[in-house]
Amino acid sequence: HPSEITGNLVMPFVPGAVELNKKEDKRLLVITKYLAHATSLHAAVTELMEKEEWDFTAVYHDAIDHFSHAFMKFYPPKLDWIQKEEFDIFKDAVVGAYIYHDMMLEKMLSFCDEDTTVIICSDHGFHSDHLRPRFVPHVPSGPAVEHAPYGIFAAKGPGIKKGAKIFGSSILDITPTLLHIYDLPIGKDMDGKVLTDIYENPKEVKFIESWEKVEGNFGELSGDEKDDPYADQAALQQLIDLGYIDAPDKDDKSEVTSRGVAIENSYYLAKSYINAGLYNEAIPILEDILEKVPYDYRYLIEMINALIKTKQVSKVDVLMDRLEEKNLISTSYFNVLKAKIAYLNNDPSESIRLLKEALNEYSSSPIINVELGKIFITVRDFDNAKLCFNRALEQDKENAHAFHGLGLTFLREGSYELAIDNFLQAIEIMYHFPHAHLHLGESLMMMGEYNHAKTAFEQVAIMLPGIKKTYKWLLEIHSVLNDEAEVEKYKAICSEFMKGRINIITGMYSDKLESFISDLKNKGIEVFNSDNIINLNTNIVSKDNLNNYVNKTIYIPITLLGSLPLIFDYSIYFVETSVVDSAKYLTKIDDGQIFKDTVLDVGKISHVQNQSNTIEIWLDQQPDLDVIRIIDYDQTSMDFWASQLERQ
Repeated sequence: HPSEITGNLVMPFVPGAVELNKKEDKRLLVITKYLAHATSLHAAVTELMEKEEWDFTAVYHDAIDHFSHAFMKFYPPKLDWIQKEEFDIFKDAVVGAYIYHDMMLEKMLSFCDEDTTVIICSDHGFHSDHLRPRFVPHVPSGPAVEHAPYGIFAAKGPGIKKGAKIFGSSILDITPTLLHIYDLPIGKDMDGKVLTDIYENPKEVKFIESWEKVEGNFGELSGDEKDDPYADQAALQQLIDLGYIDAPDKDDKSEVTSRGVAIENSYYLAKSYINAGLYNEAIPILEDILEKVPYDYRYLIEMINALIKTKQVSKVDVLMDRLEEKNLISTSYFNVLKAKIAYLNNDPSESIRLLKEALNEYSSSPIINVELGKIFITVRDFDNAKLCFNRALEQDKENAHAFHGLGLTFLREGSYELAIDNFLQAIEIMYHFPHAHLHLGESLMMMGEYNHAKTAFEQVAIMLPGIKKTYKWLLEIHSVLNDEAEVEKYKAICSEFMKGRINIITGMYSDKLESFISDLKNKGIEVFNSDNIINLNTNIVSKDNLNNYVNKTIYIPITLLGSLPLIFDYSIYFVETSVVDSAKYLTKIDDGQIFKDTVLDVGKISHVQNQSNTIEIWLDQQPDLDVIRIIDYDQTSMDFWASQLERQ
């Protein structure tokens, strides 16, 4: 009991405790509660290990998490907003918690022989540096802002490598690895994998379809036990103690608590769908939550981001008004959301302006720098993109998204070796990062490393099966490798999600491109969206819009090619134009003048050359893309091009 934890037991954790006013400061009582719980748990498990026969023992210690939530803010170095007196008193509390857990671990290990495999893992880490948040939101999941996304995994035992590092492990891998230790098969429906890299000589992994289909006693709770109200209340109290849910109102305990927990359950179900990329499944759940709790900023932000991801911008305004009306988030983050919306509304310059404004308030924010970097990639401003991602890494050297952004910038520039280096950095930090694996595979393809690229794409197919581009790349790889069986397999997969073929006319902006489209029309070919060849409305390349042009011909501006959804097959008729002719055309459009000589602004030529280089790199990086180059044409060849388009 906490009352049994005397002052001399608390002193190692808070050597300066004598300076505290114990009547007013309740934090020492909090420590006695943590220690009483941890010590009772340790006493129970060590007695069982010492006195009972056992093949498997598992224990969950939560005291480090409690100590960190309460006292990590005082961990050295001192943060600017922490008072020196408090820092001096509590700076050793977290270290004391770790030392105490090491002592408990030492005792547990004394009951293990050399044939015992021991695993220590955590579900997350804790920010202990400058990334520690100044404020913890007073909402159920608020304390999670103090968590670092990366935890630990350590193992020792028979056949396990000594002193080696393991990369790419996840908490989802623990159960498959435990099954493998006992020579039991892994369910194919499990998200995790066996961590075979921890072994000096890995043994073969066995599989079954699913453990759910195997009959037997698995220690499942009976119907009565599943509905144990006392167990439910204990679980709720633990969440209250951790700060994840508010304590219920005294007059309305069960209803308030149940309602809050039900909403939280729904919220995390929606978050699970979002993490899996299933935004349309998450949106109705969030809509239902927002009917009950219309002004919780967490639900509003998740809903806004889901609507942005699905390009349902028309539904966003009313939610943004709620955020602004109640001043629920900082101006900087509000501007980040507005920037995303501006970009979807075909206003990248406004998007960049808003993000720069947010940076003025939080110049060291890794999140805002990464978001700004992404926008710079989409507008092909690679120098500024790299600047933003490097700034993010200066603040957070383990920011996987910043490494991924750098890699994507180098990929779009055609610097494939640098791209590979950065994608590998991102994956080393956060292995479950399907888009990093996807872009790593693309970079390897460009380097001709087909087998390594295949491995990367196969990993994407496991992590996030909904990325259609993965299967087009795998189809291309197996075509190169002449693996006919795999070619047929991936042809079948691609045919399942492909929605038909669309003919696209495109090319560098020029009089030649305008003339080609005009001549096609004179031959009776309808070319949709061709009234203005400089039309940067991003709605043109939305799935819903393009669905109207299956088996038809549409003009797509060259700058929007990178946004084409991969659920269609495309025949791209690319009208070749010299850089000089394109620069002349753009200058004529800008100035409203017709050229009488060949004197051109050097900046305009440079801009067009960069754009040409970028689009050529992009075309090379697309799997299974049918590109028809139109270099020169006359009226005879126009008959041919018209007949080609008419036939398709």
